[in-house]
Amino acid sequence: MPDKLDKYEKFKIREYSCWTLYLHSNQYYIGRCYAWLKREGEMQRFSSITPGELFELHRSLMPEYEAAVDRLWKPGFINNAWLCNEFHTHGGHGHMHLIPRYKHPVHFFKHEFRDNQWGYNYAPYPKLKLPKKMLLRIRDALREEIR
Repeated sequence: MPDKLDKYEKFKIREYSCWTLYLHSNQYYIGRCYAWLKREGEMQRFSSITPGELFELHRSLMPEYEAAVDRLWKPGFINNAWLCNEFHTHGGHGHMHLIPRYKHPVHFFKHEFRDNQWGYNYAPYPKLKLPKKMLLRIRDALREEIR
């Protein structure tokens, strides 16, 4: 699986013992990330997470991520999703989507981000194609806050 992740390395925010936090390439919800389980395997269910993996996700990664997003963009809520649907991409490898939700527009480097689905399911949502430079600015802002 690591070779499949090579193209995502530029979006890495932080490495943990059991997880790696990456910026999601579609920033319709600014600050959207995913926590990639380092343990190898396919078709990994949330119920198969070990106590150590769950502890790190719950006690380190998620609180650090949530605090960073709160300081940067003040979301009204954060959705979490364990989907593993893209079998053709990663074989159902375990990862948690961290999706900030906003009741207000967010401005970042002269770009306005609007969550037009506030109060409803986050999906389906528009595909937002941002320039790589903007994605790296979002990644860097999160990296700086999560240190």
